[in-house]
Amino acid sequence: MSNPIENKGAEETIQSKNLVFLKQNPVNETIQLIYEFQVNSAVKLELLSINGQLIRSYNLSMEQHQFDIDVHDLSSGLYLLYLKSNQQYDKKIKVSIVH
Repeated sequence: MSNPIENKGAEETIQSKNLVFLKQNPVNETIQLIYEFQVNSAVKLELLSINGQLIRSYNLSMEQHQFDIDVHDLSSGLYLLYLKSNQQYDKKIKVSIVH
């Protein structure tokens, strides 16, 4: 398995040492989000339609560093993952679902 830090095309590293990327994109059945945040972060993850409609919402655990979202029931197309933390981290990632 490759080191996420070496995977320049898929990572997002900011000065506060937060790291977020998708294991693969496009996805078929499962979105695999890999992340590492500051210790005291509270991070909310929302799955949105490309038009901004909320589909699902999650709170990420800081003890884990991967979160999987089952998307087999969603239509093929573009979606947004929106991550927001109490540490002023705000990120949107486009994800393509292809069945």
